[in-house]
Amino acid sequence: MKPHRRFVASILATARDESVALPWIRRGRR
Repeated sequence: MKPHRRFVASILATARDESVALPWIRRGRR
């Protein structure tokens, strides 16, 4: 079990959250 794997998974999760949040920010939060 490599900690590197968890590190990569964390980054991927963050990038995924950002990519999902971008459209919402672009539309404008209410």
